[in-house]
Parts: sequence; C-alpha cells; structure tokens
Amino acid sequence: MTSTPRNRGREQPSRFADGAASLPGQPVAPGGIGDLARYAAAFAYFLLACPEIRGIRSIILFGSVAQGRAGPSSDVDVLIDTPLPPSRARALRSSLERRKEAFLISQEGLAYKAQGVFNDLELTVGNLDGWEEMRSSLSAGAVVLFGPFTTRFAPEGLRHHLLIVWEGKGANRGALLNKLYGYGIQGKRYKGAIDRLSGEKIGKAAALIPMEHARAFMGILEHYGISYKVIEVFR
Repeated sequence: MTSTPRNRGREQPSRFADGAASLPGQPVAPGGIGDLARYAAAFAYFLLACPEIRGIRSIILFGSVAQGRAGPSSDVDVLIDTPLPPSRARALRSSLERRKEAFLISQEGLAYKAQGVFNDLELTVGNLDGWEEMRSSLSAGAVVLFGPFTTRFAPEGLRHHLLIVWEGKGANRGALLNKLYGYGIQGKRYKGAIDRLSGEKIGKAAALIPMEHARAFMGILEHYGISYKVIEVFR
C-alpha cells in the first residue's frame, strides 16, 4: 500500500502514493523514478476525483520509469487494474483516455509542461488477476500509485522500498544534510543515514530506502521538522 503526505506525523502507509501533485513548483527533469513518477502520481491523483475511480482497483506505474532507466523521451507506462469484464474494461479505457486529455490541459498538467515534461502517458487497462504476462512485467519493477496492489501481488524476489521525497529547505538545512548524506572531518569520513540504512540517493531531496529501515529515515526528517512524501516501490 502507499502513503499520504506527512508532516512530522506517524501514520502508516495508506492507499495513495503522493507525487508531483503534492509538490507543486518543484523542477521535474524527465528521466528517473524520482522525476517522472511524480508526473504519473499527479495523473493518478487527478483520477481520484473522477467517477471512473469506482471501477479501478489499482493504478500502477511500470516500465522504464518505474525501473529507474527512463530517458527524456520515454513513455510513462501506467496500468489501470480493473475487475470489470473485457467489454466494460474497453469502455473504461476510452473514458480514461478522455480523462487523460483533460489532465494534460489542467492546471497541474500544464505546470508539468512548463517544467519541460512532455512524456506521453501510456495507459494499459485490464484485469491483473490471471494476467501472467503483465505480472511478469511488473516483477521487473513497479510503483503503486493507488490501490491495494501490495497485498495481492507482492512480487517474489523483489525487495520492498519507499521512495521518500522531502522538502529541500529548513532552518537546520546544513545539519540535516550532514545527517542524511554524511560528512568529513580531518580526513575521516562519517556515513550519513542514507548509506547506513542501505538506501540510495535518487536525485535532489529524494532517496530510496528499504522498507525495514524507512521508519528510522522518516524519523530523522520528522526530528528536523521536514515534510515529506512517499511512493512504494519494488525492485
């Protein structure tokens, strides 16, 4: 499952993965999971207000963006998992394509264009139950944007992580950076929390942290009064 915005809170992950919709004004450079995943999450957030959401079980980011190997022209692949039968799923797809066009000209969608994000949102609609080819594709890396995907299809052989994106500003920014990234004194190097917790830096003010260490990492951000968002990731 995925989580809601946090500001020094202690709530556990819920059904929605926050992304760019929650981070207006931040630069988005087409490329990796810490960039275009926000764009996909903004679209998922847009769909939450649409009546079609009643027929959607999960919204899942997959493909090159979810795997962190996207390029500037990569499509943003989004799976719409639905329990609807094939005929109704086709109708749902047509409706969602219209919603996508509405999103692209919405204030949020235009904000991404202004930041240089023109990547196509490629929608795939179907029932993930019994869809072995798609489940195999997801096993290479997937990001849950909405829905109870993790409890139904936790991929075997993949490790559970949280992508944590935090505010880059704060009164104690220097101390926070030292705590997260480490520092050196008199020729000796001290590891930061990202390294100590077996994490990985993902762009500016973002890190991929194994789930078993995520609570400790979020506790550091909360200690410094830093707001943050999370996206659930398997890799």
